[in-house]
Parts: sequence; C-alpha cells; structure tokens
Amino acid sequence: NAALPELDALRAAVHLHQTGKLADADALYRRILAANPRHADAMHLRGVLAYQAGDAASAVTLIGNAIKLKNSTPAYHANFALALMQLGRFDEALHSSETALRLKPDYADAHLHRAATLKALQRPSEALAACDAALRFNPAFAEAHNNRGNLLTSLGRIDEALAAYEAAVRVRANFAEAHCNRGNALNALGRLDEAVAAYDTAISAMPNFTEPHFGKARLLAQRGHLAEAASSYEGILSLFPHNYEAYGELGNVLMDLGRMEEALE
Repeated sequence: NAALPELDALRAAVHLHQTGKLADADALYRRILAANPRHADAMHLRGVLAYQAGDAASAVTLIGNAIKLKNSTPAYHANFALALMQLGRFDEALHSSETALRLKPDYADAHLHRAATLKALQRPSEALAACDAALRFNPAFAEAHNNRGNLLTSLGRIDEALAAYEAAVRVRANFAEAHCNRGNALNALGRLDEAVAAYDTAISAMPNFTEPHFGKARLLAQRGHLAEAASSYEGILSLFPHNYEAYGELGNVLMDLGRMEEALE
C-alpha cells in the first residue's frame, strides 16, 4: 500500500514540526511533495511552517495551492487567513476565515482569526462579537480572552478588559502577554501596586519580553520612585543593550535624580 509509507512520513514530519525541529520537518514535507506533488496536507503544513518562520508570502502560495487541491478543509482556510493578515490583505483574510467558519461553524480558532481581521479593519464591535463566539466554542481559549481584553481596552471598557485578562491567566498561568496587559489595565484604573505585581509576574514568565519591563519602569517613574525606576531601566539594558528607548527614558530619570553626567552619557 503506497499510501501507508506516505502517511507514516507525514506523521513523522508533523512530529518534527510540533517539537520545533523545523528544518527537518520542512525537508520531510519536501520529500513527500517530491514523491506526490498533489499531497495537499504536506503542502498546507509547509505553508504553516513558512508562516511560523515569518515568510507569509511563501505561506500564502503554499496554502493557496493546498486549497486548490482540497477546498473543503477548514484548517487550510483558517491558516490562509493568518498568512494573508500578516501581508496586510485584510479583506481577503476576512473572507478566508469566514469560509473556514462556513465549513466548520464551531471552529474557535477561525472565530479568533476573524476577530483579529475585523480589528485590523477597524471594526472593533464586530471583532468583540467574534471573540465571544470563539469563547462560546472554547471557554478555555486563553488567547481569545486576552484578545477580548485588548478590544475592550480599545473601546475604553477597562474594568471589563481587566476581567478578560484575569480570565486569560486563570486558564494559562504563565501567559506573559496577558499578565502584562493586566498590569496596563490595573495601571489605568489607578491600582498601582497591583499593576507592578502584574508586570513582575509577566517578567518572571518571559524575561526577554520588553513591554512589562517598560510598564513597570514607567509606573515607578510616574510615582516618583526614581531610583527603583532607574534600576528597572538598567535591568532592561542588561537584557537589551541596544534598546534606544530604554537609554532615553533612563536618561530622563537620571536627570530627575540630579545625576546629570550619567544622564548625558
């Protein structure tokens, strides 16, 4: 049975892909396609890999070709939407996510992709409804809770946004972006000590994520804790020695501390 070795090869490629061995996965996808150029799943997954590597143009070509071979697979259309979005082709991305949902109405990922596209098209209320749909089908979808919080923030509904970020971190305790967003919401609500704690949690979860470092440092500076703010900026620069924003903001804090020579440097 010729299909059996091909299926085994695809399973092996998917395992390599899922375990982060991307070059090996790509080589195996290529080998499958060399033997069978019409293998839609291998073509689609090569496109997903290209998207993950930041090559959205190749992803659009590969996933688009997979769709031509097998048009009724919802995941193809959902991932095609992601690649189109990365290229700024938002109307086409919206159409692709909606095609995925026609094929599979309970597809939570496709609802979330649709929400992201609607946000990019500056249709936040519709995007919020799409996030809500994703959560109806997958209440434990951490990204959907976080993105819902971002949409509520953009609509000025900070208390509701905070609740959404808290739902996200209940689902995934080490979700650094949601902890940082929670810190931003707490900061906006004037709950400053809690905001600093949320930024610290985000930093612990992902030390090389710059946004919570900046959030904490700026909050400390605004509260007049200048020495602690300076220490936070110095911590950013120990991780990211070429971050010009951190140099500029540290210089301002040092001026406020009266340390003019260090500020000038």
